[in-house]
Amino acid sequence: MSQPNEVDVDPIPVPEIIDACLDPLSGDEAVAAPDQAEEAEEPKVERPPVRTLVDVLRDQIIEKEAQLHEYIQAYKSAKADMGDRIARLERDRQKVIDRDRKKIAGELLDVLDNLDRSIAAFADPESVSGLRMVHRQFLKVLTEFGVEPLSALGTGFDANLHEAIGMIPASGDQADQEIVHVDRAGYRFKGELLRPARVIVATRS
Repeated sequence: MSQPNEVDVDPIPVPEIIDACLDPLSGDEAVAAPDQAEEAEEPKVERPPVRTLVDVLRDQIIEKEAQLHEYIQAYKSAKADMGDRIARLERDRQKVIDRDRKKIAGELLDVLDNLDRSIAAFADPESVSGLRMVHRQFLKVLTEFGVEPLSALGTGFDANLHEAIGMIPASGDQADQEIVHVDRAGYRFKGELLRPARVIVATRS
């Protein structure tokens, strides 16, 4: 009898058969598992708190208070600046007034000198009583302007205040450089020298 034709079949390895039985998703029919990263929930984003009308009004009040503070500071700065300008203008104005008064007073001193010479020319004091009264009134007006006479007779010579027109030998108890005669009175104007006094000075060798 003839034998049937034998077909060669490659045997399937046993380990692969076992794995196929244990893993139903293996092979061509296996379905890919969903991506876990896609299924992961997105992190929750915290939403800002809901602003109420009270919150809005509070912020507006704070903003207005800041603006008010700035306005107050600007006002104080402007006021201080204005005060400085007013003070500077007042000083400048006073300087102009003092300059004009000083000029007028210097011119009036010549009139006062003439009164002094007229009084000195009369030997009888009673004859010059009227001139002396005019002299006092005139000097009073100059004093109100800020003019004051220098005290020179009997004091030591000071080149900053006196103008020496002569020197004589000292006699008796006269000190060296002592002023013994005033030819023309000197005056100050508000503490500043207006005119030096012309004097004669005693000297000791």
